[in-house]
Amino acid sequence: MIARICLALLSTIPVTQSALAAPPSHPPLIPFPTSVEWNEGSVPITATTVIEAGGDAVPTATYLAQTMGLKQGLNGTTDIRLSLVPASRIAGPEAYRLKASGKEVLIEASDPRGLFYGVQTLRQLVTGAKGSSVVPDIEISDGPRFAWRGLLIDVGRHFFGKPTLFELIDEMAAYKLNMLHLHLTDDPGWRIEIPGYPRLTQSEVKPGGIREYFTADDIREIVAYAAERHI
Repeated sequence: MIARICLALLSTIPVTQSALAAPPSHPPLIPFPTSVEWNEGSVPITATTVIEAGGDAVPTATYLAQTMGLKQGLNGTTDIRLSLVPASRIAGPEAYRLKASGKEVLIEASDPRGLFYGVQTLRQLVTGAKGSSVVPDIEISDGPRFAWRGLLIDVGRHFFGKPTLFELIDEMAAYKLNMLHLHLTDDPGWRIEIPGYPRLTQSEVKPGGIREYFTADDIREIVAYAAERHI
């Protein structure tokens, strides 16, 4: 669902000459980066590929390791290096540079947000079966056109629980959306617990004890989960 929404929105963005020149065998990039240079060759991503990072780049490296099933460390047969550099080298906290060549993938940004978005682009570039994947040789410079890239989810009218919401947040992150608006109250229901006013959610407990609202702890967990993905 979220992928179809994003594709519809992104179809309104003008296609650059770089996009038209992209080899048809390469994976699509959504949203398409500001600048792309496709080169011959590819970088292998195997079980012996490691992710290198230090300092404030470590949380993003941990996220990437978990999503790609790789290890963090040094000196793998192929290295994915995540690096935070001075702002004077990359303009904009959400901008990044990605270069894949030889036996290395390098992602640079001046802020963890940009580094995270570079990682999302890398995930789109990976093709092939797990353990024998490749990333095409490529150079990318990118930054968002819009500061507010949001999604409204109406759980007031159509409630669903945390697992589905977490999946949607992951999809938002994959397409570099950064604002989540939860519509929590409307005529069909009141979907958020207010400890001082328990009667607001009394009608949201259905037969069998099924709860159709978020507790205060749920909201804290949702906010934390989104924040880890820069949403």
